[in-house]
This record gives sequence, C-alpha cells and structure tokens, in this order.
Amino acid sequence: MLIALLLPSRSMAQQTLCNSCPPDNIGIWPGLPWINHGCVDFPITVQGVTCMWRVCYCYRTSGIVSPNEFTEVYICSAQTLVPCELELTPTDMITIGGRELLRQNPAGNLPCPPCPPAQTNYRVYWTSCKHETTGLFCNSLDALCGEEFKICCDPLTGARYTLFTGNVQIGGTCPTGCKQECP
Repeated sequence: MLIALLLPSRSMAQQTLCNSCPPDNIGIWPGLPWINHGCVDFPITVQGVTCMWRVCYCYRTSGIVSPNEFTEVYICSAQTLVPCELELTPTDMITIGGRELLRQNPAGNLPCPPCPPAQTNYRVYWTSCKHETTGLFCNSLDALCGEEFKICCDPLTGARYTLFTGNVQIGGTCPTGCKQECP
C-alpha cells in the first residue's frame, strides 16, 4: 500500500513550490532568508524498489567558503509520482526524500565542500505537527523535526558523501488538534 503525503489544499502532483518556507528566525542562521526552490523529480530506490519521487523544498546557505559553510534545507513535501510498491508512512516519505535530496543533489544547488568534512554542515527539517486523529501532517512552520549531516565531495571524482550525525528538534506551537511528533 502506498501512502501519499498530502498537505492542506493541494495535491503534490500540482505543487511546484512549497506553500511557504519556515520563518527566517528558525534554525542555525536566524535572519538569513530561505529560498523556495520548488520541486524536483528524481529516482529514489527504497527497499530495492526504484520509483520517481517529487521532493519540494526550501533552502538557505551561509555562503561562507568551506569548510565553514552551513546549509539548511526544509522539506515541505515528498511523494512518489506514480503508484510504487512501498509501504511508507508520511514521516518515512519526508525523511527518505530529504536524505536522498542531500545525497543525490538532483538540482545541483546544494553546496558540497571538499572531503573530509570537518564538522556537521547540513540540517534537513520537516514539519513535525501531526493531527491527533488522522496522523497527517498539520500546517506548522515553527515546530520542526530534523537531521544533521556531514556532507562532502571527493575533489578528484566529484562523488558526494553524506554522513548522518544526529537528530534535531525545534520546539514550537502546533495548531489545535495537532501535536509535535519527531522520530
């Protein structure tokens, strides 16, 4: 069974931009504006099954020359474009979509300092508010879950490496009837 993640008021197939990005004061770089990249379609393999996915996201980067550059990414939606033989929860979809976006960088807009990474240099966020009855995501941009990574590219081959370094949770307020839930 495929579980498609739907956000309020529009289906993913119609979505070309995130409805909105998090407030600029959320995360590592308070005040640095988020860039609404829109959506990117690319193949992702999960449990041996390859499907085309659509991942929609916002991002911002410090612009400081590596290794001190830091990039934040907000995943507003992730789904398969056609029915795919996967049983995934909405949280699985967002998490896998975000990790693969970092690993594959299909749009080529997420910086990659040369290896080895000296420090954690990426955070990926997603909304963490879920409806208490349906379990679907609620619209909230200040209560976020996330993961941190070290990312680097081999200067000779260009191969991109990602290393998970931990979870993050940004507390905030969920709408009525929703509660914050992070993995």
